[in-house]
Amino acid sequence: MTTNPIGRIAAASWVLASLAHAQQQKVHPLLDRLNQEQFTPTVYKVTDQVYSAVGFSLANCILIAGSDGIVMVDTTEDRETGEKVLAEFRKIANLPVRAVIYTHNHGDHTGGVRAFVPENAAGQIDIYAHESLNDEVVNTSSVV
Repeated sequence: MTTNPIGRIAAASWVLASLAHAQQQKVHPLLDRLNQEQFTPTVYKVTDQVYSAVGFSLANCILIAGSDGIVMVDTTEDRETGEKVLAEFRKIANLPVRAVIYTHNHGDHTGGVRAFVPENAAGQIDIYAHESLNDEVVNTSSVV
C-alpha cells in the first residue's frame, strides 16, 4: 500500500470488496420503506461531470466522470442496489470505473462495491479510503 497525507490507498480492491461483501446487511424493512417514501430515486447533476444518486439507497452514491473513466464515491449497501445506480450512471457516462472512494466504513457506503468492482476486475480498480477502513470493516464484520 502507498501512504499519502490523506491515508493509505487500498489498491488491493479485492480485499476491501471481499470484506465489504462479508459485512453486507439487509436494511430493516421499516427504514427501507421510510427511505422510499422520503426520496424518489433520482440522479442529480451537481456540477459538470459530477452527479449524485439519491433515494436508491440509504446513502448517496456519487459519480465523477473523467475523459477516460469514472470514479465512484461510495457504493450503496448491496450489489443489487449498486447495479441499479450504475445503470443510471451509465446513461450519463458509459465509461469504465477507474476508482472507488469510500467516505467511511459504514455498510451503506461500502456494501455495493461488487456492482462497481466485479470479481474479474479485482486489483485493477483503485480503492481510496481512510487508513483505518480495513480495521473498521473487519471489526464491524466480526460483530454482524
